[in-house]
Amino acid sequence: MPEGERDRPSSPSRLPGVRPAARLSCALLLAACVAPLPAPAAAPKARPTVELTPFAGFRFGGGFDESGTENRLTLDSAMSFGGIVSFRVGPTSWLEVAYSRQDSEVAAPPSAGPRTIDVKVEYLSGGGLYEFSLDDFRPFLAASVGATRFSSDDPGTSSTTNLAFGLSGGFKYEVVRNLRLRFEGRLWFTVTESGSAALCRDGSCVLVFGASGFWQGDVLAGVSLAF
Repeated sequence: MPEGERDRPSSPSRLPGVRPAARLSCALLLAACVAPLPAPAAAPKARPTVELTPFAGFRFGGGFDESGTENRLTLDSAMSFGGIVSFRVGPTSWLEVAYSRQDSEVAAPPSAGPRTIDVKVEYLSGGGLYEFSLDDFRPFLAASVGATRFSSDDPGTSSTTNLAFGLSGGFKYEVVRNLRLRFEGRLWFTVTESGSAALCRDGSCVLVFGASGFWQGDVLAGVSLAF
């Protein structure tokens, strides 16, 4: 071999004692060290803790007795409206405050002549709600206690307030994160004393409560804004 070729340095690929497999392992290790670390997973979004639900519905049932007789006077079915404020107290539990109102009328007893009497029935209650979470579809059950107020637009007519209890069931449907639809059926029971005054005017009580209490049902739909 010529003398110039004997003095030429060997190429790195031909260094003695370094195998191709070892060089590949070193390259992979270096790439792993300089590769960017994965971004941390995003924290789950907090659940809404407050819901505001305006609603409208249809209320039926309820009636009175004519004072001094056994005539039964039925309250006309009519639209109802109101609102609910809900506060989350657990993953599936809520505390709620609700108000609702019905503007209705009842046919006046024969002794009062051929006319109707305006009757407003208002409920103010507080209670709890438990929902069964099925992703966007959430059935629920609820119970409440509060008060029922009976009043009238007739001049000189006094109002009456009684203890009330409510039971309800329905479901919520989450349209987007902060917007839900709420559909509900509710049963109201107002504690009354047989023969006690319901609506009185000028010292005369035209309508009195019967012996079985005052029962009403509500079917309602609302839109909930969640925060």
